[in-house]
Formats: sequence, C-alpha cells, structure tokens
Amino acid sequence: MILNQVQPFHRSMLQEVLDTFDLHYLVDKDGDFVVLMRQEGLSGLAIVHFVVSGVRGEVFSIMAHLENLPPFPEQTLLHKVNAWNVKHRWPRAFVKGGRAYLDFHVDLEAGIHPGLLRDMVGRVVAGVGQFVAWMEGKDLGELFLHLLGSFNPGEESLEC
Repeated sequence: MILNQVQPFHRSMLQEVLDTFDLHYLVDKDGDFVVLMRQEGLSGLAIVHFVVSGVRGEVFSIMAHLENLPPFPEQTLLHKVNAWNVKHRWPRAFVKGGRAYLDFHVDLEAGIHPGLLRDMVGRVVAGVGQFVAWMEGKDLGELFLHLLGSFNPGEESLEC
C-alpha cells in the first residue's frame, strides 16, 4: 500500500511502483529488478536494471543497456549522445566501448514519498523509450509518457 508520506526507501517500495506501471520484470540474484523494453515499430531493445545499492540500500539507480540500435561510427554516436544530454534531463546517456548506455542515480537515505518515486521511475523509463526512438530517427514525443500513465494531470509539458 502506498502511503501519503515520506518513507524509508526499500526494494518492496520499488516493486510496488513497478507493479503500478504493469511492467513485467525479472528479479536477479541480488534482488534487483530487470525489465526488457521494446516498443512496436522500433528495433532497439533496452535492458533496464532497477538497482538498490549502498551500505544501507539507500542508493537507487536505473541503468539501461541498449541493443540493436542503428550502427553509428563511435564519433557520430558520441555526438548524438551529447546532443541528447543537452536537450533531455533524464536519463543521462553515455558511450562506453562504442555502445550507448543510459542511467539515473539518486541517494534516498532520507527516504522518499512513494508518489515521487513513481514519477521518477516513470519519467526515466519514458526517457529510455524516447531515447531508443530518437536514435532510430523517430520522434514519438510523449508516447512513452502516455503509455506509462499520467504523472501530474495539470502539467503541460512532460518531456523527459
């Protein structure tokens, strides 16, 4: 049950948030969640890890490994990733070993309001989908945000 107050962050809270989005996930040996994301009409696949780490489980990370993106020379890939980071806040994109990755990290030692956690997860997951579409030359705009549901009904711009 999601309560209306700041709570200590823990995996079960994250699992509850993932369940509100009806995401199908696997659980790895460390208890972290893994989601495979592929949107109809796109060839890219995002393997998204929702990781709880830190000495007291206070660090929350979302990391995406991307597969089957269009092949770009490394300099072009780096240029595209930098262009993404200039325009978008979440998730951060970077190149490592000639491949594009996405990530988002936050320290939740002081706790978090479950609604805020849901919004963060939703925006980052939507951003992963937007990044894949953008790398394939397709502008799907707010499609991924709408697929994940409304965050703040009164808000006009939901760009990640």
